[in-house]
Amino acid sequence: MKYGVPTPTAITARTGTFTPCINDTITYTVTSPAASAAQVTPTKFRWTSPVGTTVLLTNADSSQIRIRYDATFVGGSLSVAGVSACGLAGTAFSTTLKYGVPTPTAITARTGTFTPCINDTITYTVTSPAASAAQVTPTKFRWTSPVGTTVLLTNADSSQIRIRYDATFVGGSLSVAGVSACGLAGTAFSTTLKYGVPTPTAITARTGTFTPCINDTITYTVTSPAASATQVTPTKFRWTRPVGTTVLLTNADSSQIRIRYDATFVGGTLSVAGVSACGLAGTSFSSTLAYLPPTPTNITSRTGLYNACINDTITYTVVVPAIVAGQRAASVYRWTIPAFTAIQSAAVDSSSIKLKFNTGYIGGNLTVKGQTACGATAQGTARTQALTHTGCPAGTKLSTTVTEVVVDNNDLKVAIYPNPSHTDFNLETLSGSNEKLKIVITDAEGRTLKTMSTLPNGIKKIGNNLQPGVYMVKIMQGKITKTLRIVKY
Repeated sequence: MKYGVPTPTAITARTGTFTPCINDTITYTVTSPAASAAQVTPTKFRWTSPVGTTVLLTNADSSQIRIRYDATFVGGSLSVAGVSACGLAGTAFSTTLKYGVPTPTAITARTGTFTPCINDTITYTVTSPAASAAQVTPTKFRWTSPVGTTVLLTNADSSQIRIRYDATFVGGSLSVAGVSACGLAGTAFSTTLKYGVPTPTAITARTGTFTPCINDTITYTVTSPAASATQVTPTKFRWTRPVGTTVLLTNADSSQIRIRYDATFVGGTLSVAGVSACGLAGTSFSSTLAYLPPTPTNITSRTGLYNACINDTITYTVVVPAIVAGQRAASVYRWTIPAFTAIQSAAVDSSSIKLKFNTGYIGGNLTVKGQTACGATAQGTARTQALTHTGCPAGTKLSTTVTEVVVDNNDLKVAIYPNPSHTDFNLETLSGSNEKLKIVITDAEGRTLKTMSTLPNGIKKIGNNLQPGVYMVKIMQGKITKTLRIVKY
Protein backbone atom coordinates (compact mmCIF):
# COMPACT_ATOMS: atom_id res chain seq x y z
CA MET A 1 0.00 0.00 0.00
CA LYS A 2 1.47 3.40 -1.09
CA TYR A 3 1.33 6.28 1.35
CA GLY A 4 4.42 8.52 1.72
CA VAL A 5 5.77 11.10 -0.72
CA PRO A 6 9.38 11.50 -1.85
CA THR A 7 11.63 14.20 -0.25
CA PRO A 8 12.53 17.03 -2.66
CA THR A 9 16.16 16.98 -3.75
CA ALA A 10 16.67 20.63 -4.58
CA ILE A 11 15.39 24.19 -4.64
CA THR A 12 16.56 26.31 -7.50
CA ALA A 13 16.45 30.11 -7.63
CA ARG A 14 15.79 32.00 -10.84
CA THR A 15 18.60 34.42 -9.82
CA GLY A 16 20.94 31.48 -9.46
CA THR A 17 21.94 32.40 -5.86
CA PHE A 18 20.55 32.26 -2.38
CA THR A 19 21.82 35.68 -1.21
CA PRO A 20 18.73 37.90 -1.49
CA CYS A 21 18.66 41.60 -0.69
CA ILE A 22 15.86 43.65 0.83
CA ASN A 23 13.09 44.35 -1.76
CA ASP A 24 14.27 41.53 -4.04
CA THR A 25 11.49 39.38 -5.60
CA ILE A 26 12.72 35.89 -6.51
CA THR A 27 11.01 32.79 -7.97
CA TYR A 28 12.04 29.44 -6.52
CA THR A 29 11.32 25.96 -8.03
CA VAL A 30 11.35 22.66 -6.21
CA THR A 31 12.87 19.52 -7.72
CA SER A 32 11.12 16.34 -6.59
CA PRO A 33 12.26 12.79 -7.55
CA ALA A 34 9.97 10.07 -8.89
CA ALA A 35 7.94 8.24 -6.28
CA SER A 36 9.29 4.88 -5.13
CA ALA A 37 7.20 1.70 -5.06
CA ALA A 38 5.97 2.61 -1.59
CA GLN A 39 5.34 6.28 -2.33
CA VAL A 40 2.78 8.35 -4.13
CA THR A 41 3.53 11.33 -6.32
CA PRO A 42 2.91 14.65 -4.52
CA THR A 43 -0.15 16.51 -5.67
CA LYS A 44 1.22 19.83 -4.35
CA PHE A 45 4.07 21.33 -2.32
CA ARG A 46 4.15 23.19 0.99
CA TRP A 47 6.73 25.99 1.45
CA THR A 48 8.06 27.59 4.64
CA SER A 49 9.71 30.99 4.11
CA PRO A 50 11.69 32.97 6.72
CA VAL A 51 10.42 35.92 8.76
CA GLY A 52 10.47 39.14 6.78
CA THR A 53 9.28 37.63 3.51
CA THR A 54 6.00 37.77 1.62
CA VAL A 55 4.76 35.02 -0.77
CA LEU A 56 3.47 36.81 -3.87
CA LEU A 57 2.54 33.88 -6.16
CA THR A 58 2.56 30.13 -6.52
CA ASN A 59 1.66 27.93 -9.53
CA ALA A 60 -1.10 25.30 -9.50
CA ASP A 61 0.73 22.64 -7.51
CA SER A 62 2.99 25.19 -5.71
CA SER A 63 6.10 23.65 -7.24
CA GLN A 64 7.06 27.25 -7.88
CA ILE A 65 6.84 30.17 -5.47
CA ARG A 66 7.58 33.87 -5.83
CA ILE A 67 8.88 35.59 -2.66
CA ARG A 68 9.50 39.26 -1.82
CA TYR A 69 12.14 40.12 0.79
CA ASP A 70 10.83 42.84 3.10
CA ALA A 71 12.66 45.32 5.34
CA THR A 72 12.53 43.00 8.35
CA PHE A 73 14.32 40.14 6.60
CA VAL A 74 17.57 39.14 8.33
CA GLY A 75 18.25 35.72 6.76
CA GLY A 76 16.98 32.24 7.47
CA SER A 77 15.97 29.03 5.67
CA LEU A 78 13.60 28.33 2.78
CA SER A 79 11.96 24.86 3.07
CA VAL A 80 9.61 22.82 0.88
CA ALA A 81 7.90 19.43 1.32
CA GLY A 82 5.69 17.34 -1.00
CA VAL A 83 2.07 16.79 0.02
CA SER A 84 0.01 13.72 -1.00
CA ALA A 85 -3.64 13.68 -2.07
CA CYS A 86 -4.37 12.56 1.50
CA GLY A 87 -2.81 15.85 2.78
CA LEU A 88 0.28 14.08 4.13
CA ALA A 89 3.39 16.30 4.08
CA GLY A 90 6.64 14.47 3.56
CA THR A 91 10.11 15.35 4.77
CA ALA A 92 11.10 18.92 3.88
CA PHE A 93 14.16 19.99 1.94
CA SER A 94 15.80 23.24 3.13
CA THR A 95 18.27 25.73 1.75
CA THR A 96 19.93 28.56 3.63
CA LEU A 97 19.30 32.13 2.51
CA LYS A 98 22.56 33.95 3.20
CA TYR A 99 22.31 37.56 4.29
CA GLY A 100 24.63 38.74 7.08
CA VAL A 101 28.38 39.34 6.89
CA PRO A 102 31.04 38.23 9.39
CA THR A 103 32.29 40.62 12.08
CA PRO A 104 35.93 41.69 11.58
CA THR A 105 38.34 40.22 14.13
CA ALA A 106 41.10 42.82 14.11
CA ILE A 107 42.41 46.15 12.91
CA THR A 108 46.17 46.41 12.43
CA ALA A 109 48.16 49.62 12.21
CA ARG A 110 51.18 49.95 9.96
CA THR A 111 52.92 51.82 12.82
CA GLY A 112 52.20 48.90 15.14
CA THR A 113 50.50 51.08 17.74
CA PHE A 114 47.24 52.90 18.33
CA THR A 115 48.66 56.02 19.97
CA PRO A 116 48.68 58.58 17.15
CA CYS A 117 49.92 62.15 17.44
CA ILE A 118 48.62 65.28 15.74
CA ASN A 119 49.71 65.38 12.04
CA ASP A 120 50.46 61.63 11.96
CA THR A 121 49.32 59.75 8.82
CA ILE A 122 48.73 56.04 9.48
CA THR A 123 47.45 53.14 7.35
CA TYR A 124 45.09 50.63 8.96
CA THR A 125 44.04 47.17 7.66
CA VAL A 126 40.98 45.13 8.65
CA THR A 127 41.09 41.38 9.25
CA SER A 128 37.80 39.65 8.37
CA PRO A 129 37.14 35.93 8.92
CA ALA A 130 35.63 33.54 6.36
CA ALA A 131 31.84 33.76 6.00
CA SER A 132 29.80 31.13 7.81
CA ALA A 133 27.11 29.05 6.11
CA ALA A 134 24.54 31.76 6.84
CA GLN A 135 26.78 34.66 5.83
CA VAL A 136 28.07 36.24 2.67
CA THR A 137 31.58 37.49 2.12
CA PRO A 138 31.79 41.29 2.41
CA THR A 139 32.28 43.07 -0.87
CA LYS A 140 33.68 46.14 0.90
CA PHE A 141 34.24 47.63 4.34
CA ARG A 142 32.85 50.70 6.04
CA TRP A 143 35.09 52.63 8.46
CA THR A 144 34.14 55.12 11.16
CA SER A 145 36.99 57.35 12.26
CA PRO A 146 36.96 59.74 15.25
CA VAL A 147 36.40 63.49 15.14
CA GLY A 148 39.52 65.38 14.15
CA THR A 149 40.68 62.90 11.50
CA THR A 150 40.74 62.96 7.70
CA VAL A 151 40.58 59.87 5.46
CA LEU A 152 43.22 60.33 2.77
CA LEU A 153 43.00 57.03 0.86
CA THR A 154 41.29 53.62 0.71
CA ASN A 155 41.94 50.60 -1.51
CA ALA A 156 39.34 49.05 -3.84
CA ASP A 157 37.29 47.25 -1.18
CA SER A 158 38.28 49.63 1.63
CA SER A 159 39.96 46.86 3.55
CA GLN A 160 42.76 49.40 4.00
CA ILE A 161 42.42 53.04 4.98
CA ARG A 162 44.91 55.86 5.43
CA ILE A 163 44.03 58.45 8.09
CA ARG A 164 45.57 61.82 9.00
CA TYR A 165 45.22 63.11 12.56
CA ASP A 166 44.31 66.79 12.53
CA ALA A 167 44.70 69.49 15.19
CA THR A 168 41.22 68.87 16.64
CA PHE A 169 41.85 65.17 17.36
CA VAL A 170 41.49 64.31 21.05
CA GLY A 171 41.22 60.51 20.92
CA GLY A 172 38.35 58.14 20.20
CA SER A 173 37.60 54.84 18.49
CA LEU A 174 38.33 53.52 15.01
CA SER A 175 35.62 51.11 13.81
CA VAL A 176 35.09 48.96 10.72
CA ALA A 177 32.27 46.71 9.51
CA GLY A 178 31.92 44.44 6.51
CA VAL A 179 29.30 45.41 3.90
CA SER A 180 27.52 42.86 1.69
CA ALA A 181 26.62 43.27 -1.98
CA CYS A 182 23.16 44.23 -0.73
CA GLY A 183 24.67 47.19 1.14
CA LEU A 184 24.10 45.54 4.52
CA ALA A 185 26.69 46.53 7.11
CA GLY A 186 27.46 43.89 9.68
CA THR A 187 28.57 44.29 13.28
CA ALA A 188 31.55 46.62 13.61
CA PHE A 189 34.89 45.88 15.24
CA SER A 190 36.39 48.80 17.18
CA THR A 191 39.79 49.68 18.56
CA THR A 192 40.58 52.55 20.89
CA LEU A 193 42.97 55.26 19.73
CA LYS A 194 44.81 56.36 22.86
CA TYR A 195 45.74 60.02 23.13
CA GLY A 196 45.20 61.73 26.49
CA VAL A 197 47.23 61.26 29.66
CA PRO A 198 45.91 60.64 33.18
CA THR A 199 45.55 63.54 35.61
CA PRO A 200 47.98 63.33 38.55
CA THR A 201 46.34 62.49 41.87
CA ALA A 202 48.82 64.06 44.30
CA ILE A 203 51.93 66.12 44.87
CA THR A 204 53.99 65.11 47.89
CA ALA A 205 56.60 67.28 49.58
CA ARG A 206 59.72 65.76 51.10
CA THR A 207 59.19 68.05 54.10
CA GLY A 208 55.66 66.71 54.46
CA THR A 209 54.06 70.16 54.34
CA PHE A 210 53.21 72.89 51.85
CA THR A 211 54.20 75.84 54.04
CA PRO A 212 57.64 76.87 52.75
CA CYS A 213 59.72 79.75 54.06
CA ILE A 214 62.09 82.08 52.20
CA ASN A 215 65.37 80.29 51.34
CA ASP A 216 63.83 76.84 51.82
CA THR A 217 64.78 74.22 49.22
CA ILE A 218 62.14 71.48 48.92
CA THR A 219 61.78 68.42 46.67
CA TYR A 220 58.29 67.61 45.35
CA THR A 221 57.13 64.35 43.73
CA VAL A 222 54.07 63.81 41.53
CA THR A 223 51.81 60.76 41.86
CA SER A 224 50.26 59.72 38.55
CA PRO A 225 47.68 56.90 38.24
CA ALA A 226 47.84 54.12 35.67
CA ALA A 227 46.63 55.10 32.22
CA SER A 228 43.06 54.09 31.35
CA ALA A 229 42.06 52.25 28.18
CA THR A 230 41.85 55.57 26.29
CA GLN A 231 45.03 57.10 27.74
CA VAL A 232 48.78 56.78 27.31
CA THR A 233 51.34 56.80 30.09
CA PRO A 234 53.06 60.19 30.43
CA THR A 235 56.67 60.26 29.26
CA LYS A 236 57.39 63.34 31.37
CA PHE A 237 55.74 65.94 33.59
CA ARG A 238 55.36 69.70 33.27
CA TRP A 239 55.38 71.83 36.43
CA THR A 240 54.04 75.35 36.95
CA ARG A 241 55.45 77.08 40.04
CA PRO A 242 54.64 80.37 41.73
CA VAL A 243 56.49 83.66 41.27
CA GLY A 244 59.53 84.00 43.48
CA THR A 245 60.76 80.42 43.12
CA THR A 246 63.69 78.83 41.28
CA VAL A 247 63.88 75.27 39.95
CA LEU A 248 67.21 73.81 41.03
CA LEU A 249 66.90 70.22 39.77
CA THR A 250 64.55 67.71 38.11
CA ASN A 251 64.95 63.98 37.47
CA ALA A 252 64.85 62.37 34.00
CA ASP A 253 61.08 62.49 33.49
CA SER A 254 60.51 65.51 35.78
CA SER A 255 58.37 63.45 38.14
CA GLN A 256 60.48 65.08 40.85
CA ILE A 257 61.42 68.74 41.12
CA ARG A 258 63.55 70.66 43.60
CA ILE A 259 62.46 74.26 44.24
CA ARG A 260 64.14 77.10 46.11
CA TYR A 261 61.94 79.83 47.61
CA ASP A 262 63.46 83.23 46.91
CA ALA A 263 63.00 86.57 48.66
CA THR A 264 60.10 87.60 46.39
CA PHE A 265 57.95 84.54 47.19
CA VAL A 266 54.60 85.42 48.77
CA GLY A 267 52.68 82.15 48.27
CA GLY A 268 50.84 80.66 45.32
CA THR A 269 50.08 77.36 43.64
CA LEU A 270 52.31 74.49 42.51
CA SER A 271 50.82 72.56 39.56
CA VAL A 272 51.90 69.55 37.50
CA ALA A 273 50.52 67.80 34.40
CA GLY A 274 51.57 64.67 32.57
CA VAL A 275 52.89 65.05 29.02
CA SER A 276 52.59 62.31 26.37
CA ALA A 277 55.19 61.34 23.80
CA CYS A 278 53.19 63.50 21.39
CA GLY A 279 53.84 66.55 23.59
CA LEU A 280 50.23 66.69 24.78
CA ALA A 281 49.86 68.04 28.32
CA GLY A 282 46.92 66.64 30.26
CA THR A 283 44.87 68.20 33.03
CA SER A 284 47.03 69.48 35.85
CA PHE A 285 46.86 68.76 39.57
CA SER A 286 47.53 71.68 41.92
CA SER A 287 48.60 72.15 45.53
CA THR A 288 48.40 75.46 47.37
CA LEU A 289 51.58 76.75 48.98
CA ALA A 290 50.54 78.62 52.12
CA TYR A 291 52.81 81.47 53.24
CA LEU A 292 51.24 84.60 54.71
CA PRO A 293 48.86 84.71 57.69
CA PRO A 294 45.34 86.12 57.42
CA THR A 295 44.68 89.79 58.03
CA PRO A 296 43.17 90.36 61.51
CA THR A 297 39.51 91.32 61.40
CA ASN A 298 39.47 93.39 64.56
CA ILE A 299 41.26 94.51 67.71
CA THR A 300 39.12 94.19 70.82
CA SER A 301 39.49 96.20 74.01
CA ARG A 302 38.82 94.66 77.40
CA THR A 303 37.00 97.84 78.40
CA GLY A 304 34.95 97.77 75.23
CA LEU A 305 36.20 101.29 74.45
CA TYR A 306 39.10 102.70 72.46
CA ASN A 307 39.55 105.86 74.54
CA ALA A 308 42.27 106.00 77.19
CA CYS A 309 43.61 108.52 79.68
CA ILE A 310 47.09 108.84 81.13
CA ASN A 311 47.96 106.04 83.58
CA ASP A 312 45.23 103.76 82.20
CA THR A 313 46.22 100.14 81.57
CA ILE A 314 44.07 98.34 78.97
CA THR A 315 44.33 94.86 77.43
CA TYR A 316 43.87 94.60 73.67
CA THR A 317 43.34 91.33 71.79
CA VAL A 318 43.62 90.59 68.10
CA VAL A 319 40.70 88.80 66.38
CA VAL A 320 41.79 86.55 63.52
CA PRO A 321 39.54 84.90 60.86
CA ALA A 322 39.69 81.23 59.94
CA ILE A 323 42.54 80.15 57.71
CA VAL A 324 41.66 79.86 54.02
CA ALA A 325 43.57 78.26 51.16
CA GLY A 326 46.92 79.92 50.65
CA GLN A 327 47.23 81.11 54.25
CA ARG A 328 48.91 79.67 57.31
CA ALA A 329 48.40 80.43 60.96
CA ALA A 330 50.43 83.14 62.62
CA SER A 331 52.88 81.94 65.27
CA VAL A 332 53.20 85.40 66.80
CA TYR A 333 51.68 88.86 66.42
CA ARG A 334 53.59 92.12 65.94
CA TRP A 335 52.12 95.32 67.42
CA THR A 336 52.84 98.97 66.70
CA ILE A 337 51.74 101.18 69.58
CA PRO A 338 51.04 104.94 69.84
CA ALA A 339 53.64 107.33 71.20
CA PHE A 340 53.87 107.55 75.01
CA THR A 341 52.44 104.08 75.56
CA ALA A 342 54.25 100.95 76.74
CA ILE A 343 53.49 97.24 76.59
CA GLN A 344 53.55 95.91 80.15
CA SER A 345 52.87 92.28 79.30
CA ALA A 346 51.87 90.07 76.40
CA ALA A 347 50.46 86.61 75.76
CA VAL A 348 52.94 83.94 74.68
CA ASP A 349 52.08 84.57 71.02
CA SER A 350 51.39 88.28 71.62
CA SER A 351 47.79 87.82 70.50
CA SER A 352 46.91 90.09 73.40
CA ILE A 353 48.89 92.88 75.06
CA LYS A 354 48.47 95.00 78.18
CA LEU A 355 49.11 98.60 77.20
CA LYS A 356 50.03 101.38 79.69
CA PHE A 357 49.23 104.98 78.71
CA ASN A 358 51.98 107.31 79.93
CA THR A 359 52.30 111.08 80.33
CA GLY A 360 52.26 112.76 76.95
CA TYR A 361 49.74 110.36 75.36
CA ILE A 362 47.26 112.24 73.16
CA GLY A 363 45.89 109.38 71.02
CA GLY A 364 47.16 107.47 67.98
CA ASN A 365 46.91 104.24 66.05
CA LEU A 366 47.29 100.71 67.43
CA THR A 367 48.16 98.20 64.70
CA VAL A 368 48.76 94.46 64.70
CA LYS A 369 49.74 91.89 62.09
CA GLY A 370 50.41 88.19 62.14
CA GLN A 371 53.81 86.64 61.57
CA THR A 372 54.25 82.98 60.68
CA ALA A 373 56.97 80.59 61.81
CA CYS A 374 58.94 81.78 58.77
CA GLY A 375 59.83 84.95 60.68
CA ALA A 376 59.87 88.63 59.80
CA THR A 377 59.74 87.94 56.05
CA ALA A 378 56.30 86.37 56.46
CA GLN A 379 54.25 89.11 58.05
CA GLY A 380 50.68 89.63 56.89
CA THR A 381 48.65 92.77 56.36
CA ALA A 382 48.14 94.87 59.49
CA ARG A 383 44.85 95.80 61.12
CA THR A 384 44.68 99.33 62.58
CA GLN A 385 42.53 100.62 65.41
CA ALA A 386 42.41 104.35 66.26
CA LEU A 387 42.86 105.10 69.99
CA THR A 388 41.57 108.45 71.34
CA HIS A 389 42.31 110.64 74.35
CA THR A 390 39.17 112.60 75.13
CA GLY A 391 37.30 113.52 78.31
CA CYS A 392 40.43 112.97 80.41
CA PRO A 393 41.48 115.14 83.45
CA ALA A 394 43.09 118.49 82.61
CA GLY A 395 46.82 119.05 82.94
CA THR A 396 47.98 116.48 80.47
CA LYS A 397 50.99 117.78 78.59
CA LEU A 398 53.12 116.40 75.85
CA SER A 399 56.37 114.92 77.12
CA THR A 400 59.52 114.85 75.01
CA THR A 401 61.14 112.10 77.10
CA VAL A 402 62.39 109.08 75.09
CA THR A 403 60.55 105.88 76.03
CA GLU A 404 63.27 103.94 77.80
CA VAL A 405 64.14 102.35 81.12
CA VAL A 406 66.89 104.25 83.00
CA VAL A 407 68.59 103.40 86.28
CA ASP A 408 71.00 106.08 87.58
CA ASN A 409 73.39 106.49 90.49
CA ASN A 410 76.76 108.09 91.04
CA ASP A 411 78.66 104.99 89.93
CA LEU A 412 76.61 103.38 87.08
CA LYS A 413 73.96 104.68 84.71
CA VAL A 414 71.94 102.22 82.60
CA ALA A 415 69.33 102.81 79.85
CA ILE A 416 67.46 100.27 77.70
CA TYR A 417 65.60 101.40 74.60
CA PRO A 418 63.41 101.02 72.66
CA ASN A 419 61.29 99.35 75.31
CA PRO A 420 59.08 97.55 74.44
CA SER A 421 60.59 96.24 71.21
CA HIS A 422 59.76 93.50 68.72
CA THR A 423 63.37 93.14 67.51
CA ASP A 424 66.31 93.91 69.77
CA PHE A 425 67.07 96.39 72.58
CA ASN A 426 69.91 98.89 73.03
CA LEU A 427 71.60 98.52 76.44
CA GLU A 428 73.52 101.79 77.05
CA THR A 429 75.83 102.11 80.08
CA LEU A 430 77.85 104.95 81.59
CA SER A 431 80.27 104.26 84.47
CA GLY A 432 83.25 105.88 86.16
CA SER A 433 84.87 102.43 86.30
CA ASN A 434 86.33 100.43 83.42
CA GLU A 435 85.53 97.12 85.10
CA LYS A 436 83.59 94.72 82.84
CA LEU A 437 79.83 94.48 83.19
CA LYS A 438 78.06 91.12 83.66
CA ILE A 439 74.59 90.96 82.07
CA VAL A 440 72.01 88.28 82.99
CA ILE A 441 68.58 88.01 81.28
CA THR A 442 65.87 86.02 83.08
CA ASP A 443 62.25 85.27 82.28
CA ALA A 444 59.23 86.17 84.41
CA GLU A 445 59.76 83.04 86.53
CA GLY A 446 63.39 83.87 87.25
CA ARG A 447 64.97 81.30 84.93
CA THR A 448 68.27 82.43 83.42
CA LEU A 449 68.07 82.63 79.63
CA LYS A 450 71.25 84.46 78.70
CA THR A 451 74.50 85.51 80.40
CA MET A 452 77.04 87.79 78.75
CA SER A 453 79.69 90.41 79.52
CA THR A 454 80.64 93.74 77.98
CA LEU A 455 82.72 96.84 78.66
CA PRO A 456 80.95 99.89 80.14
CA ASN A 457 80.46 103.27 78.49
CA GLY A 458 78.93 101.95 75.29
CA ILE A 459 75.84 100.43 73.64
CA LYS A 460 75.25 96.68 73.37
CA LYS A 461 72.33 95.10 71.52
CA ILE A 462 70.46 92.43 73.45
CA GLY A 463 67.26 90.38 73.23
CA ASN A 464 67.12 89.70 69.49
CA ASN A 465 66.33 86.01 70.02
CA LEU A 466 63.80 86.49 72.82
CA GLN A 467 60.21 85.37 72.26
CA PRO A 468 57.38 87.82 73.03
CA GLY A 469 57.01 88.32 76.77
CA VAL A 470 58.30 90.16 79.84
CA TYR A 471 61.94 89.73 80.95
CA MET A 472 64.29 91.05 83.63
CA VAL A 473 67.79 92.30 82.76
CA LYS A 474 70.37 92.35 85.59
CA ILE A 475 73.54 94.46 85.06
CA MET A 476 76.37 93.94 87.56
CA GLN A 477 79.67 95.87 87.99
CA GLY A 478 81.63 95.05 91.09
CA LYS A 479 79.26 95.43 94.05
CA ILE A 480 76.71 97.43 92.04
CA THR A 481 73.67 95.57 90.63
CA LYS A 482 70.92 97.14 88.53
CA THR A 483 67.73 95.26 87.47
CA LEU A 484 65.48 96.49 84.63
CA ARG A 485 62.30 95.11 83.05
CA ILE A 486 61.92 94.80 79.24
CA VAL A 487 58.94 93.78 77.11
CA LYS A 488 59.32 91.89 73.81
CA TYR A 489 56.22 91.86 71.59
